[in-house]
Amino acid sequence: VVYYAQEVCVVVATDRYTAADAIQHVDVEYEPLPPVVDPFEALKDNVIVRDDKQDKTNHIWHWEAGNKDATDEVFASAAKVVEQYMYIPRIHVASIETCGMVADYSKITGKLRIYMTSQAPHAHRTVFALVSGIPEQKIQIISPDIGGGFGGKVPVYPGYVCCAVASIVTGKPVKWIEDRSENLQADSFARDYHITAQMAADADGKITGLRVKTLADNGAADAAANPSKFPAGLYSICTGSYDMKAAHVAVDGVYTTKPPGGVAYRCSFRVTEAVHMIERMSDIMAHELGEDPAAFRMKNFIKPEQFPYKSPTGWEYDSGNSGAALAPRFLPEAHQQAVHLQQRR
Repeated sequence: VVYYAQEVCVVVATDRYTAADAIQHVDVEYEPLPPVVDPFEALKDNVIVRDDKQDKTNHIWHWEAGNKDATDEVFASAAKVVEQYMYIPRIHVASIETCGMVADYSKITGKLRIYMTSQAPHAHRTVFALVSGIPEQKIQIISPDIGGGFGGKVPVYPGYVCCAVASIVTGKPVKWIEDRSENLQADSFARDYHITAQMAADADGKITGLRVKTLADNGAADAAANPSKFPAGLYSICTGSYDMKAAHVAVDGVYTTKPPGGVAYRCSFRVTEAVHMIERMSDIMAHELGEDPAAFRMKNFIKPEQFPYKSPTGWEYDSGNSGAALAPRFLPEAHQQAVHLQQRR
């Protein structure tokens, strides 16, 4: 057991109340082990969270995007450099309905029919095939209205697997519905990103470079989706809508004794964190330069004539016009109303 509320056994009964009574007769002896909930402490490897892994380290993965040397040169010649540490805390998707499943295995046909709250039925079918040995073509996943997902119903939780195995063993339909406490304690979490960012600008207030180091707390399992060649790889979109000479981003994932993290909450694949970071840094730089944040952005946006545009971290933008989207902000009346509303808040 490497985190609180991790599943250790399963009880199958004719109704939920009998199962709840039966679970009281299960006695588990635990040997207390030191926890590690700080990802920076976890990097020291004083306590190895996953000693079942071949590599005895809490460090999971590392990737970089952009040009480090070019970025260092830009910062060395910058007229202004600002730095900010940002923590985007761990969140739970807390969908209206919790996870649930009904598995029905037929010993006659050898087919497994599953009704479940799945955002990824094809991927789940593959997992059930690998676990059970039943060919994929004999497994049917039916995913009706699931009561909200937001990325939290993409992972394969132990309850799903136990439900399927119980039906295969008993030859009867088996239902598993987690309660809200189970849902909030042990389902996959998102974010938990520690970000240190630096932005460089020239004497005219033009952004010249961005440097970002991020530590991702993945909890007890590497649940980070890989939408690119990197885990959480869309985070490298972090230069956003701004034109700059160079950028470099480095991201590390680490194990801690928390429930698994790294799910793509609202399918952002870390774009949300990247956008928060670049916009926060833009505000900070504008403040340091004594410029209006909107005017600072207008000056630094990628211009329409620059498209298609290759970002310093390797993304190619086919089109865009951020200035047109922000332009109404510069209408005197609208600007004054916005400032007045902000002051009232």
